[in-house]
Amino acid sequence: ARRESESRLQHLANNVPDSYLYQIVVESDGKRYFLHIGANAERIHGIPLQAILADPSALYATIDPAQMAQLEELETRSRTELGDFSMEIRMRQANGQYGDFMVRSRPRVAEAGRLIWDGIVTDVTRLRQNERELARQASRARALLELPAIAEQSDEAKFMSRAQDIAEQLTGSQIGFIHFINDDQETIELVTWSHNTLAHFCHAVSDKHYPLHQAGIWADAARQKQAVVFNDYAMAPGKRGLPEGHSLLLRLICVPVIENGKVRMLAGVGNTPEDYVETDVETMQLLANETWRILRKRRIETALALTAQVVEASPAICFRWSLDKGWPVRFVSDNVRRWGYEPEDIVAGRPSFSSLIHAEDLSRISAEVRDYVAKGASAYTQEY
Repeated sequence: ARRESESRLQHLANNVPDSYLYQIVVESDGKRYFLHIGANAERIHGIPLQAILADPSALYATIDPAQMAQLEELETRSRTELGDFSMEIRMRQANGQYGDFMVRSRPRVAEAGRLIWDGIVTDVTRLRQNERELARQASRARALLELPAIAEQSDEAKFMSRAQDIAEQLTGSQIGFIHFINDDQETIELVTWSHNTLAHFCHAVSDKHYPLHQAGIWADAARQKQAVVFNDYAMAPGKRGLPEGHSLLLRLICVPVIENGKVRMLAGVGNTPEDYVETDVETMQLLANETWRILRKRRIETALALTAQVVEASPAICFRWSLDKGWPVRFVSDNVRRWGYEPEDIVAGRPSFSSLIHAEDLSRISAEVRDYVAKGASAYTQEY
């Protein structure tokens, strides 16, 4: 019965999902050793159980050194008060990467002044990753919503620099840049760096315009028309030297913005402390696309405003109307006021466009329009 009970408890201890139970003894002289540790510890950390039982430091060595001071402080408090110990600790996993682990324990006094700590370690890496991912997506959504407002308060250069500042923040990067690709798809124009890049990292002096074929491997985003990621730039094949004063590149993302089959813009960030992941690429692509959309909108609005100024200063009144009943006007230039009408009244049909034409000319004009339409004329001139 005892063997069955021990087997049942052992089976239970070894099958707690993403967790392992442990029992560790701390002698009065500070020496410590494990009485028991669950089999999952070997799977999670990649350390044989016998090695941990023989030397507890094998497991303690997986703890992030930056947290050791806090760990010792909480252990001391728990030992003094014989109260619960709880701490989230970064520990190396079997794959060599740090993961997040919740450690809960409670000490009890045994004979000869020994303390026995009964505890459980639970792997919360996936949970924390999901939380960080949700937080990152929320931050990205806020940034995308804020970009139009930022554009309204800034000129084009400041807006693009600010957009790259946001890209750096969302991806944990230290440098950011934007390049335009000219219509010939062969010439690159350096448009802007992020503020952080100019202030702390990059002081290179180089031409703002240069051929695409002379650009480094980061410009493969334009050549291949897809995002490129280099998590070990130093070992990347085909890389070229950097100009004097350019920041050292460790890691890099570069994404293209494609419009009507042509690459119009490249946006990139670099030098994050950890490898870039797919979410970072997605974030960069969304931000780059939105930045270009806002830029294009601003430039179109500027061009329209200039066109309107030219029209308003000319004797010509521009309009667009539909070949429907009453010939409804869709647009008329503001200088229609010279005729004594308000533009919004004309668009609203007060009066209708057809009623402006003299009655003696209306039937002729209608016949001419029908004839031009039937012939598929791209342009024509009428006097009435």
